[in-house]
Amino acid sequence: MRILVVAYGEGLQRILSVLSENSGGVELAAVVTVPLAEQAEVLAAHGIPEEIVHPYYELPECVRDLWYDYVFYGGLEAHEAIRKDLLALGVPREKLVNLLLLSSARLYNVSRLMHYHEAHAGAFSLLATGSSYAHYALDGRKMSLPLLDFTFDSQDIFYGLALARRALEAPGAALRGVLINLAPWSFSYDMSRTQENFLCLGYALLLHETHHFPLSLPAMQQVFRADFLRSAEGLSLDGIDLYDLNGNKRGMSHAIGVRDFLAMRSRAETWTAEKYYPETEQENEALLIDYIRLCQAHRAQPILYIAPVTEVYRRYYPRQSLDRFYAVLRRVVRQTGAPLLDYFAAPGYGFADFRDADHLNLAGSAKFTPCLDRDVRQILGGA
Repeated sequence: MRILVVAYGEGLQRILSVLSENSGGVELAAVVTVPLAEQAEVLAAHGIPEEIVHPYYELPECVRDLWYDYVFYGGLEAHEAIRKDLLALGVPREKLVNLLLLSSARLYNVSRLMHYHEAHAGAFSLLATGSSYAHYALDGRKMSLPLLDFTFDSQDIFYGLALARRALEAPGAALRGVLINLAPWSFSYDMSRTQENFLCLGYALLLHETHHFPLSLPAMQQVFRADFLRSAEGLSLDGIDLYDLNGNKRGMSHAIGVRDFLAMRSRAETWTAEKYYPETEQENEALLIDYIRLCQAHRAQPILYIAPVTEVYRRYYPRQSLDRFYAVLRRVVRQTGAPLLDYFAAPGYGFADFRDADHLNLAGSAKFTPCLDRDVRQILGGA
């Protein structure tokens, strides 16, 4: 497998450190980089010959003239700019592998939480999955029943289902309910097809499966070192924060700022007909049904819920997209019998309760969580 590496600094060092040393695993087509002071030392430490190293301004020629299977890229400050340049040069999306997460402490957070659960499976009664839309809305500390909070930024239905399967099947698991958060864009959303795919790597290390990620699991086994693929095992669980694993909620205490206020309408209008993906919608509908059936098979009550958003978001979210979302959701509810708690247009929430157009801040979460808790307890029989 031939790889074109486009990275610099720590991002380059981390990418080179996880590549397989098996001569049959990976061959570098080139390393396109920024000549930082420490670069020569990094390249020499990994035995990278000078003739395959190119400065970033030669990226167009490398993309055009070299043969490669994938482009591995990373760089904390510039990964979005690198991706934009690669796409503009005609590199197909399915060849782009964003390895930004290698340089982040978040790489193993989902694994740490799952390992904690597996060591204390009987201690949790509720499981929650969903994207940042759910993560910022929910304060697990204010739920009456002990909650395992698996909500994370950008999480799609597939990975919510995969996490729930492992949690429900853990020896000693005693989950009574599973809170499945949905947003108006959930059925058209896929972490690899419609979004930057770098967060998928953290799930892959834990679950040993991928979903539309450019690298299949066999490809990952070919290109990455075996010890890296096993690196999510045996992690320290000291100091784990069960309710804010990535530390993101601490930055959500303030109300909507000027920049977010200016962007409220454009943020709501993002999910236009141009971002309607019929195949993804159909697949996600089937995945959600599988998710609900899985919960029911394990005698854990699945509870679908939609969190509040601002009036501006409701007003400008594309009507056709919203109608399509609710049409799919109604089909799922009819087919499975799963209860739905819809707070999308819940009254009593103002701008002071939100961080931006569709994410609650800490004050909004403190207001919303007791409402959700009350309704969940009612569904579970007053527990």
